[in-house]
Amino acid sequence: MRNILAQAKSQRVEDEAYVEFVNSLFSDTRGLLMGGILQAATISFFLLATNIYYFGVFISGAVIFALWRMRLGQLYQAAFEEIKACPISVQVSVANNWENKYVVPSALSSINVGLFCYFGFQTAETGASLGAVYCLLFAPVPTIVGRLYGSMRLASFMLFGLFGPIIIGLLVDGSLSHILLALLCLPYIVLVLGMVKAVRSTVISAVEGNAEKIEIGRRFDVALKNMAHGLMMFDESNRILIANDQARKLFKFPDHLDIVGRHFSVLMRFARRFDALADRNLENLDVAFNALLGRVADRQQVLLDDGRYLELAVSERSDGGTVLTFEDISDRVQSARKIERMAQYDSLTNLPNRRYFETLISEIANNANEDDYCALLVVDVDDFKHVNDAVGHAQGDELLRSIASLLSLKSSNYQHLACRLGGDEFLLFISGIKDPQHMHLTVAGLNHDLCRIHDLKSEQVYVSCSIGYVTMKASEFNQDDAIVRADLALYAAKADGKGTWREFEKIMDDHYQRRQRIKNHLAKAVQSDSLTILYQPLVDAQSGRLVSCEALSRWHDSEYGNVSPAEYIPLAEEMGIVTQISNQMLRKASTECAKWPDHVSVSVNLSPVDFRTGEIVSVIKDALAVSNLPAHRLEIEITETAVISNEREMISKLRAIRDLGVRIALDDFGTGQSSLSYLHRLPLHKVKIDRSFVVGIDTGETPIALLHGVTELCRTLGLDVTVEGVETEKQLSLVVSEGKVDRIQGYVYGPPLPASGIRTLSKLSQLPTKKAKEYAVA
Repeated sequence: MRNILAQAKSQRVEDEAYVEFVNSLFSDTRGLLMGGILQAATISFFLLATNIYYFGVFISGAVIFALWRMRLGQLYQAAFEEIKACPISVQVSVANNWENKYVVPSALSSINVGLFCYFGFQTAETGASLGAVYCLLFAPVPTIVGRLYGSMRLASFMLFGLFGPIIIGLLVDGSLSHILLALLCLPYIVLVLGMVKAVRSTVISAVEGNAEKIEIGRRFDVALKNMAHGLMMFDESNRILIANDQARKLFKFPDHLDIVGRHFSVLMRFARRFDALADRNLENLDVAFNALLGRVADRQQVLLDDGRYLELAVSERSDGGTVLTFEDISDRVQSARKIERMAQYDSLTNLPNRRYFETLISEIANNANEDDYCALLVVDVDDFKHVNDAVGHAQGDELLRSIASLLSLKSSNYQHLACRLGGDEFLLFISGIKDPQHMHLTVAGLNHDLCRIHDLKSEQVYVSCSIGYVTMKASEFNQDDAIVRADLALYAAKADGKGTWREFEKIMDDHYQRRQRIKNHLAKAVQSDSLTILYQPLVDAQSGRLVSCEALSRWHDSEYGNVSPAEYIPLAEEMGIVTQISNQMLRKASTECAKWPDHVSVSVNLSPVDFRTGEIVSVIKDALAVSNLPAHRLEIEITETAVISNEREMISKLRAIRDLGVRIALDDFGTGQSSLSYLHRLPLHKVKIDRSFVVGIDTGETPIALLHGVTELCRTLGLDVTVEGVETEKQLSLVVSEGKVDRIQGYVYGPPLPASGIRTLSKLSQLPTKKAKEYAVA
């Protein structure tokens, strides 16, 4: 593509040169006439010297052909005025037509001279007459080389017109010397044509170079005029060579003012005279320019009084001069500031984001007095999700802005800085605290201000906030530790209830560290399947025979010993690994139960988390298949909490489990406010009455009638009844006295046992309480 463009450009240059050449043929009409007169005068001299008067014919020819070409020149000049505004292709076509017209009288004029010279050589008797012939023969040659270079055709016609008659005449004469002389004319003609071609090539190259310089200059001028930057070019003495319109406009130089050759300092004085910029701005520009010249900096920024930012840059020229550019970077500066603010501030609340907040509080803490204290507070909006759900996210955003505004209010008692941590959590850093003992009063006041009705755009919403904070000496402040400790205090505050606040205490960190280590150990224990199972007997209330066992998960850790399920099961639910524990329990318990007598079944507790995936039914089915345990010998226990989380989906999965033949029991019945409503909706087989109904019945603290009433209700609904937490002989006697309880579970029959102990108890037809204790001790 570049070659094509170059060829097109070269062709245009040649076309333009050709048109100019044709113009040159007709431009000097008086020269054409003078040439004809000189030819006629030379022939006249020959005529007088030889007294051969028929040579007057050649005098007439010279005058006629000269007048002919002069007239053509006049006509061409008139025609060219009409076509010079046309495209170059049209001009070339017209010029070629006029060249053809010029060829005819030029060729005839050359033939006229050639014929004269041939006959002149034949008749010349004296040296003067012969000199006139030579003069007329060779005089046109320089004109052909220097004037007709543009047309090889015209040059060829004229040369052969001049020398053709002589060559033909010499060849006709037939003598060897004349033939050799005729042949020598041919190289001379070729030499002259070569000179014509060389002159043509030189002229075309010069025209191309000139055209290229003109084009470069034109482009440079267009670039200077249209560039958005101001530009000044200086010589090695820092005197201006070129300045574009933008530079002149910046300094308000009038059009008539010639600034070329002026020093930059002089330009600044002109700018002061024309009130282009304030004096301090001009001084700053002068200082910046000199700094750039001294290579103190590559670029310099100058702020003008009108708010614009100019950036000055200098580049060196090869000849020792410099180029100075002025760029208005106001938009770039503003964009950079916006980007910087977006990177440092929260777009919703206009508070610093966490990263920028950490930078700011580090600087504040480092600059604080050694004896001062500082505090970091973590503020959390209680139940913020309910606000979004109730009044919409737009109102929720408005609430966050309201809280941010409250946290940002200036206080006469302390200096502070607020930050949005993310979501509905905020950080508040308080510095300059003299007495940390009074910090609880400040936090209590802040909590009081936040826990109130907030007026939003179209709603009034009451929210409470929980706060955790830590106080430490400014000289010892570490923001990472402070955030962790304040977060632990917030966690403790939320455990106390909503709308409260807590200060960090060392025991919180101890509990946290223990909690984290237990999580790590528990994850490894579950991964290695090292949790064990103990089985608590469930005894038939009437026969005293072992009929079932509840599988209870147990974990012995090498560092913490026996860890209570009440501690690690909630952690497993929080970590999302409780499902793995349930799967292991189902598999192990089913496999073990398959080894027991057919009349002994096993029950496994399932977590609410187990029902949030669609895999629990498949897991139970696989456990039965692997262990070959009949489905009716497996029972799963659920709590009211599991049902409340998603009742519809829960009921659907429980029905699928029941359809497998697996029995379903509702555990800890009687502890929830809505337990009674589930008895007829859930696909239950059994209800396990919570131990709270049993505690105190032997001392009269708990009415036995309450237990009997709940038992009667369950029996009426066709559900089996198991009573949990029976620990003494007297409690056992009272529980079974009405004869409405199916099974008994509790320490009265012994603590949870390993599988081997269950296998031993299952062989007994009746399980005395003392006997069970003996086995437990054994």
